[in-house]
Amino acid sequence: MQKNLGALERKPDSRDFLLGAIQAPVVIPPAFSPDISWLIPNWQGETPTCGAHGGSHFQAIMEHILVPVVSQRYTPRYLWIDIKQIDGFALEDGTDMRSVFKTLQNKGIPNYEPLENDVTLPLATYSDKSAITPAMDADAVNQKINSYAFGNTDFASLCQHIYQNKAVLLLIKCDDAWWGTATPTFTTPKYGHFITAYGYTPNSIKIVDSSDSAIPLKEIGKEFITSQFIIEAGTAIDIPPAQIQQILNTTQAAVTAVTTAPISPEEKTGLLSQLSLLLTLLASFFQPKVGASPQPTMFSNESKFWNWLVVSSEDPTKVAATVKGAAGVLVTLLALLVHGPDFSSLPADVYTAVIDLFGVVSAAITAVGIIRKIYNTFTTKAPIA
Repeated sequence: MQKNLGALERKPDSRDFLLGAIQAPVVIPPAFSPDISWLIPNWQGETPTCGAHGGSHFQAIMEHILVPVVSQRYTPRYLWIDIKQIDGFALEDGTDMRSVFKTLQNKGIPNYEPLENDVTLPLATYSDKSAITPAMDADAVNQKINSYAFGNTDFASLCQHIYQNKAVLLLIKCDDAWWGTATPTFTTPKYGHFITAYGYTPNSIKIVDSSDSAIPLKEIGKEFITSQFIIEAGTAIDIPPAQIQQILNTTQAAVTAVTTAPISPEEKTGLLSQLSLLLTLLASFFQPKVGASPQPTMFSNESKFWNWLVVSSEDPTKVAATVKGAAGVLVTLLALLVHGPDFSSLPADVYTAVIDLFGVVSAAITAVGIIRKIYNTFTTKAPIA
């Protein structure tokens, strides 16, 4: 039985994005169990490549949300080869979560064929970059993530991450009770392993595993979701990295300016409350949608250009993100002006910091909305009429 599964903890890096800083909690249902009967799990055999295998399942689930009529399957071998060009670990040691996501972000992952996933090859041969062709690289760029972030690993946080992002890569520490059962128990944190979480119940997390070919779909009981056994969690997000950093920097500047300003505690509380509402608004625009059949648009069909401009390309029953974003930021700013402190009495640096934050958030919503609309316009087979 495979003992060196190949999951390493990532080294601390202040540049990592944390979900808690960029994604507000939402109300979630008590259970979320999407159908993944379409998924063909990839098996890692006796190789220390659980990171690449978990990444292949992660990307398949994310892509299936966008195109639910296709049974996506991607090659872990390609992902592994590219990971090993950047992670700095020996082949036999495996890899870390950051390297998996960084590779999915920069290179992507191609379809399962023609490279496939022959895990009976010697590890050096399996990892040989000469196996990759330009055609595979061209295919891989179609399956990339925009950015990624890491989150908390307690049960409530994992349920949030899964519901909001639909797939979450987990680094766990399991023992010999992991194999041969759909409901493994945990006693000793012995083997580092990457798995992909896709759902939850009130008492468990649903995952896809690459090390147990007989039972690849498992549930980890809530009682085992502890820091001893669940080490790391990460997922993909829509916001480009540069915009995330700008939002974080601007938010920090605004919060610092407000908290240190020579204004009353009531005024500080009012400002921070409105800024919190603004960031919650921002987070609401970057949740991946569960795949669904096209719905009738919320507007009449008389003007195709008007429909394209105003109707959401993600969900035709809703208003486009660009419109909601601009309106939402305007409403929040007006609420701040009406119910917040007297802006004319605020120190100049506080006023500037707050207005800068509104501008950055508005730009982020508008940019992502436009990119999403253009992408969906030219890649969707059945565009909005």
